[in-house]
Amino acid sequence: MGRERETDWLIEACPYFFFNNSSESEKGKEKLEPKYISVRNDLLQTYIDHKPVFELQALFALQALVTRLGHPQGLLQGFFDILYDEDIIHDDALVEWEKSGDEPEGKETALKQVVQFFKWLREAE
Repeated sequence: MGRERETDWLIEACPYFFFNNSSESEKGKEKLEPKYISVRNDLLQTYIDHKPVFELQALFALQALVTRLGHPQGLLQGFFDILYDEDIIHDDALVEWEKSGDEPEGKETALKQVVQFFKWLREAE
């Protein structure tokens, strides 16, 4: 799955969609609010449309967001849990993101934050 220029809009749109509408925040105390993702599931599905390249770009967008926020503890893990449980992002895209060398800024720290998620994902298969 390569990055396609036509999907770059996702890098800009997803962090703001997810964060501004899916969390409550006080600087340094960002808190994910799962209910906000759940009620917007249909809209998010329309944008991502189960297309692997869009799913991957959404994950890069979340990585960029969490990096900009200074990697608040549990935020990325919470997004991954909800996006997977709500069938918005599939395991193939998650594994692709994990292995990808694209978008390296913040990746190492992001990977450390989702170790338990990927352990669980592998055990579930």
